[in-house]
Amino acid sequence: MDPSPAATDILVLIWVLTAISLIMVALRVVAKVRINQFRMDDILMILTLILSIVAAAFNTTGVKYGYGHPDATVPEPDASLARKNYLFGLAVLIVCTALGRAAFVLYLLAILGNQKWHRIILIALAVMEVAFNLVSVILIFVDCTPSASLWDYSIPGKCSLDALQLNWGYFQSIFNVFVDLYLAVVPTYIFWHLKLKLAVKLGLIALMSCGLVAMAAALAKTVQLHEINNGIIGGTMNLIRWGYLEAHLVIITASVPCLRSLILSGFHFMTSSGHGGSRSYELGGTGAFTGTTRRGTTTITTVHDTSTQRRTDSRLRNMLSSNRNNNVNDDGASGHHILESRHSIDAVKSSESTQDLRSGQMGIQKQVDVTITMHDDSPDENGGFRQ
Repeated sequence: MDPSPAATDILVLIWVLTAISLIMVALRVVAKVRINQFRMDDILMILTLILSIVAAAFNTTGVKYGYGHPDATVPEPDASLARKNYLFGLAVLIVCTALGRAAFVLYLLAILGNQKWHRIILIALAVMEVAFNLVSVILIFVDCTPSASLWDYSIPGKCSLDALQLNWGYFQSIFNVFVDLYLAVVPTYIFWHLKLKLAVKLGLIALMSCGLVAMAAALAKTVQLHEINNGIIGGTMNLIRWGYLEAHLVIITASVPCLRSLILSGFHFMTSSGHGGSRSYELGGTGAFTGTTRRGTTTITTVHDTSTQRRTDSRLRNMLSSNRNNNVNDDGASGHHILESRHSIDAVKSSESTQDLRSGQMGIQKQVDVTITMHDDSPDENGGFRQ
């Protein structure tokens, strides 16, 4: 059958969202590989993207067989195939959305570090998110006995779980909304209480709060859950539309924080083009670094003194040693290191204690010696150059 206008609109929406998600995940992988931080959350997000494409293929096939037309106008066996592809596409889409949220939880686990209660809560949320959504998938296919009678009305069957499926759908959707809210609010609270510049705080909060957009889509989908009791072929258009919006917004918003390093690198490349010499200095863990510019030589020597009472956190040293293109007087760490360094919140909090060194507290002491030698281009009496 020819697609209905409503079905065509949904297909356009589905594949546009799929293309955007594909670009975002590809950029996410490039950004994480570039800084050697490709981890399990990225693998899970790639799997989420694959599942979204599978779901889109099911629903596209369903439209081919008449999905989007009024149920009474679609003849058999096309009607059965339309219903079957819709149900399988919906099931895959539910799993896709759950895995996308779980991937973002794994990303937050790497940031929050060894904070026990945050880790326990995040792990519990990830497990419950996947488990509750899997229950929704199971209820779809056990609603009727045999399961084939769900899509093939020529097969005699008994359906007795319609009310349970609807009520569980409301519970599952509300839980998804809660997860999105928690994953946006908790990082906001943590970052706000770190001793960072206000601009860095606001930037981190904006990146981590993108999940509120996915939460809004989840709320809209919850309102449309009553369509479960409508005819599958022509009465579930709004439900499937908001389902895809929710799934892809989870993928997109969960990938946005990972792109910060890539965006900053591109920005620094564009702003530094046309300037002679390198303006990127690296502050080493120990020893000295000499950066050469067009007019002079800058020598930066760092000395670290570690107290015997408490061992220096090696993650903090890694943050200092890789702090490229940032002001030396930055407040503990840049947003890039918080978002891309494993357990970096712990390192930032450790770095805050160094501000009390002048009052005699134990901690990490950093000494920076800067020597600038200027060379004059005019020769002296001995044929050399003046300094």
